[in-house]
Formats: sequence, structure tokens, C-alpha cells
Amino acid sequence: MNIGKVCYQVRPVERHIITRYVEDTEGRPCGSEVKGEFDNAKLAREIARALAKDEAGRLGFPPGDERMQYPERESVAA
Repeated sequence: MNIGKVCYQVRPVERHIITRYVEDTEGRPCGSEVKGEFDNAKLAREIARALAKDEAGRLGFPPGDERMQYPERESVAA
């Protein structure tokens, strides 16, 4: 093989990680876990919202219940 050049580079990469964080009724942390890693922020937020909505339903939390915190929606540039 006739190699002309080999170049190693370091490039910044932005990733978006979905985590699930739990507190007890006194506000003390009970743990956290990673639910997924994505290269697209919008997709990560949509999936995180769907996971939260599903869990809220399974736990019997009514819509708007403050015990379930959803990720913020993507801001729209003016």
C-alpha cells in the first residue's frame, strides 16, 4: 500500500443525553440513570417527553402533576 498521508484530528462533538432523576418526597436524591444518547437535540427532547408522559401514565399522575417534570420544549428563534 502506498500511503501519501495519515492525519489524526480531534473534533468537538455535541451529544444530548436523556437522564431520569428521582427525588423522594423530602426532595432527597434517590438516583439517576441514563435513558439514551442522541446527536439531535430536538429528537432527544421529543423522546424524553414521550418517556416522561408514559411513566406519568403508568404511575397514575394526572396531566399537569408537578411530580413529573418534563424537559423544556425547543425554543424558537424570533
